[in-house]
Amino acid sequence: KQSDMSVQVAVRTLLLVGCLGASFAFQAPSTLTPNSISHLRSARCGVTTPNLALHSARNRHVPLGITMATAEPQALEYEVDDRGRERLKYREEGWNTWVWKGTEETTCAPYEINYVQGGEAGVPIVLVHGFGAHAYHWRYQFPELAKKHKVYSLCLLGYGWSPKAVVPYSMDIWGQQVADFIAEVVQEPAVVCGNSIGGVASLRAASLNQEMVKGLVLLNAAGNFEAVPLSEEERAELEAIAEEKKKGLGGWLASAFQKIASGLIFLSTKSRIGPILKQVYHDEQQVDDDLVRSIQTPAKDPQALAAFREISMQQARIRTTVPEMLDLCKEQLPVLILWGQKDPWMTPARGDSVNRVCEEKGLECEFIPLEAGHCPQDDNPDAVNKELLKWVADRFE
Repeated sequence: KQSDMSVQVAVRTLLLVGCLGASFAFQAPSTLTPNSISHLRSARCGVTTPNLALHSARNRHVPLGITMATAEPQALEYEVDDRGRERLKYREEGWNTWVWKGTEETTCAPYEINYVQGGEAGVPIVLVHGFGAHAYHWRYQFPELAKKHKVYSLCLLGYGWSPKAVVPYSMDIWGQQVADFIAEVVQEPAVVCGNSIGGVASLRAASLNQEMVKGLVLLNAAGNFEAVPLSEEERAELEAIAEEKKKGLGGWLASAFQKIASGLIFLSTKSRIGPILKQVYHDEQQVDDDLVRSIQTPAKDPQALAAFREISMQQARIRTTVPEMLDLCKEQLPVLILWGQKDPWMTPARGDSVNRVCEEKGLECEFIPLEAGHCPQDDNPDAVNKELLKWVADRFE
C-alpha cells in the first residue's frame, strides 16, 4: 500500500509540474454554429483557434492511416553548462515533427508529434520521458549518445511540444505511440529507454511490437509491477462498475468535483515549479532556468488543463497490467534497470522489486543503482550515459 501511495504522489506531482500555468480560457459557446463547432473540435483535439489555420495547412494532405516526418531533421545545437558538461540547447519552438495516425481512442488524429533526433549511425536509441516532462528532458544524453548511436526523443501526446489533445489517455495509447514511432520514424529495431511512466510506455511498446524493440532500459519506472493479472470476467465486471459510477447525480458530482479540484491544484502550484522539481532531484543545482522554462512554456497551451484532467484519469483506464505487458515481451528481452537511490517516491526497495519481477518473467535483467533522484538522466547524466553506452555496447555491438 505504501508503494502504491508513493506512485500516486509521484504521478500527481509530476503531472502538476507538466501542466502548470494552464488557463481556464476555453468555454463552450452558448450557440452552436459551424465556426463554433469547428472551435469545439479543434480545442478538444489540442489545436487552439490561433493555430487552427496552420494546423489545417499542415495536415490537409495527410489522410488518416498515413504518417510522415519532417524531411530533414532539425540540426541540433549544443551548449556547455556551468560544470563544463555539454547538453542540448533549449529551443522554445521545439524540433522535428512526425504526423501520427493515432489509435481508435484518439478520434482527433492525426497529430503533429514533436521529437528530437541526433546521430547518424549505430544502434538506434529511443528515449521516452515521464509525466510532466518532454523530449528536452533528455538534454544531456544527446551529445554523448549521438557520437555512437542514432538517438531519438519524442514528446508523448499531451506533453511538451505535442498537442494537448483531450482524449481518454491510457498507457495503451502512449505505448502504441512509441511503437508506431519506432516503426515509422526510426524504421529499425531500437533500444527503448523510459523514465518514470515513460518506462511503462516503453514496456508497453515492447509488448506491442516485439521485433522492433531489441532492448529495454527502465529508469525509476512507475507502474504496478506486482499487480495481479485480471481474468476477462473480472475485467468486464470492473469496467461495468466504473461505467455505472458515471451515471446519475453521483457521476455528475464526481466529474464536477474533479474539474474544480484540477483547477485549484493548478492555481496553487503556479509559482512552485522549481521547488517541486527539487523535491525529486538529488542534485538541486540541476534544476536550472532552462529546465523550469521548458516545463512552463508548453503548459501555456489553453488546453493543458483539459488534457490534464484526462491524463489524471489514465490509471483508471488500465487494460493491460504491467505483468501482462512483461508476458507479451519477447523471450529473454535484455533489460537494464537504472535506479536513482535518492528517489523519494520510487524508493530503492521498489527498484529491487521491479528487478525481481522482471527476472521472474524470464527477462535478462541487469540492475545498477545510481546516486540520483527520480529523473537520473537529468539528475546524474554522466552516470546514466556511462552505464547505458556500456550496456548497449556489450549487448548489441
